[in-house]
Amino acid sequence: MLSWPTDPRLVEAICRLLDNPDVRDSVAEILGGLNLYPKVQAKLLSYLDSHPDALVSGRSDGPASRLRLLKALAETHPGLVVPAKCSGCGRQVVLNRWGANGDRVCGTCYLANRLVPCGRCGRIRPVGGRHSTDGLVCTACIRHDPARRQECSLCGRVNPVAARTPGGEPLCQTCRPRESFVCLSCGRTHTVKSLNVAGGALCWACYKRHHKQACSDCGREHAQVPRRGPRGERLCDRCWDPRPVSCRDCGKGTSPKVRRVNGGHLCYACYVLSRPQRPCGACGRTSPVWAELPLGPVCSACYQQIRTKPHPCFQCGESRPLVGIASGDRRICGACAGQRRPWTCHACGVLAAPYSRGRCPRCTAQEELMSVISRDGDVVESLRPLLDYFDIENRPMTAIGWTRSRSAAILRELLNGKGLSHEALDAENNTAAANFLRALLMFTGVLPGRASELDDTLEWLTQRLGAVQPQHQTIVRRYAMWHVLRRAKGRPHRPATRHHARERLLLALRLLSWLEAEGHGLQELSQSGFDRWLANGPPARVEIRDFISWAHRQGLVDELRVPLRRHSQPSEFLPTDRRWETLHRCIVDSSLPLNIRVAGALLLLFALGPTALTTMSVEQVVEHEGRVELIVGRTPIHLPDSLADLVLQQRKVAEESMSGWLFPGQHPGRHLNPGSLAARTKQCLGIGVRPSRNAALAHLAKELPVPVLADYLGLAHTTASQWAALVERQWTEYVVLRRAQDPA
Repeated sequence: MLSWPTDPRLVEAICRLLDNPDVRDSVAEILGGLNLYPKVQAKLLSYLDSHPDALVSGRSDGPASRLRLLKALAETHPGLVVPAKCSGCGRQVVLNRWGANGDRVCGTCYLANRLVPCGRCGRIRPVGGRHSTDGLVCTACIRHDPARRQECSLCGRVNPVAARTPGGEPLCQTCRPRESFVCLSCGRTHTVKSLNVAGGALCWACYKRHHKQACSDCGREHAQVPRRGPRGERLCDRCWDPRPVSCRDCGKGTSPKVRRVNGGHLCYACYVLSRPQRPCGACGRTSPVWAELPLGPVCSACYQQIRTKPHPCFQCGESRPLVGIASGDRRICGACAGQRRPWTCHACGVLAAPYSRGRCPRCTAQEELMSVISRDGDVVESLRPLLDYFDIENRPMTAIGWTRSRSAAILRELLNGKGLSHEALDAENNTAAANFLRALLMFTGVLPGRASELDDTLEWLTQRLGAVQPQHQTIVRRYAMWHVLRRAKGRPHRPATRHHARERLLLALRLLSWLEAEGHGLQELSQSGFDRWLANGPPARVEIRDFISWAHRQGLVDELRVPLRRHSQPSEFLPTDRRWETLHRCIVDSSLPLNIRVAGALLLLFALGPTALTTMSVEQVVEHEGRVELIVGRTPIHLPDSLADLVLQQRKVAEESMSGWLFPGQHPGRHLNPGSLAARTKQCLGIGVRPSRNAALAHLAKELPVPVLADYLGLAHTTASQWAALVERQWTEYVVLRRAQDPA
């Protein structure tokens, strides 16, 4: 191969653009390695002279030698130059196509700009090829062309022909013969693609194990860390947080990580809907196809059931994932169905559906959880309770999901830096993930409990003070520290204590923000303006009375009149037929979530609201003499058999969460939020909490005496009497009868 001399003027031009004469020898060596033809060097020199930003602009125009030069300079001197980017998507990938504006584009953008109606299916897709009769056709139609698909001579499925036997019989991609080899690392014989090394080859699993890289953000080691952050750091796919884009179908914001289809990004929901829909071979419902198994196409739910819940095979009797069908609609395993896919875990040897790198979910969860709670190969002793909490043997998917979450990444960062403490968690920007981690560590005993649930309210308030002026920020801080929180900490703790404290602070912030928008300060607040603010908001604004009274005592505002909140008689009642119809639906409709069925039935039958339900513990569900009883007041409530079965199922779910609450929340050790339960009930059942509870209480007040109603539901006798008077039902005869039966 001829070696062409390097033009000195080209070296000088590159050094001038880099503004660094010290790299002259290195640039000359790079140009010598590129071995550019003299005419190519002349074109490159002309382009550099006419474009002073040619090395840092990131544009993809100009001669091809410029792209090769940028790539070589970026590898030798990172940070001095900016490699060429695709003019369509801005990625630094191989640019082997020309765009419409004269710049180079990647293959994905090139196909996205060549959208034409397919001559066979009619859909607007990228051009995949040309057919003799149909003209331009898309890739999907070429792949599913019947002329290109034949019945495999081994498995019998109709697929594209990947190879043929010596006799000319077709073979599909799965059944085609592959060259086997012995892996240098694990010693097993493989028939999958491998990477050649000195003296032999490595299988894909061993290659990834020997070529791990650490992510700059979470610190986890991955086989590939392909992303680049804003400062050039290496990021894994989980830590890479690019700028969101709009979904092509629904228009909502989504991450560019989601699959790109036909030149546009799709959110996960739209991507699932875009998949081809066919009848599922397991459940029969028409759904997006998630996987192709010997029994046919299956949906996502059935595929997860098959993978995670093995059953005895009809032919071999082994407990395996049943992915095929034999005669008589009997389910069989993959080996009996002729499927070559291995169903044995490479780590423990148990017959199970592989989850990651040929390992079962339990082995995957064990490895990933140990990577979180271990340092230098040794488990952190204070974090050992997490092993018992996640229960890898029975709930491996829960452990896998948490290890890949942001809260697990925060735990890694704290172990490598600040250490575990409430103050370190308060300083985290991701408040939701930090709060979940705090609840997990407190529930397992890794972190001590806080002196009060109100300790994080000041941090919460600091995040919301940016919307008001500095002088108003001082007022709200004084009001929070010396009045709201001081009084709340002096009272007995209840689940709603923190909620009420934050509601008072939010009302104060809303009033001050409104005053700033009007161009006034707190001292200038008049009675007419205050009445106007109250009238333009919800009735709950009258709770601002506490802030106004405090501000008046501090001399910050004149005395203002705040109207009292009127409590009217119940006026919204759910119709009787609608109430019984919804109750029947809660009992028999298995498509509804279990917690919504139980909560809706208890609400419609016993008038138990979201607050009473969410603060109910599992000990309040008692099995006594073959009956299921619910302890709400002083007298247990005997549950009907149909409702008792649902309550026992909910108790079993609650016991698995180990939270102690009948309706466990998302955070460990905490119950479900009453507002969330009310919203989900209205969304799933279409009924409001207040009308439903009023209708149930009115019905119970008609049927039960006041003492019995108060004892069963834990109501005050005054409240029970008011409901009895509301339904115009007196129970004086009950009192007379009770006294007549009393032997005293």
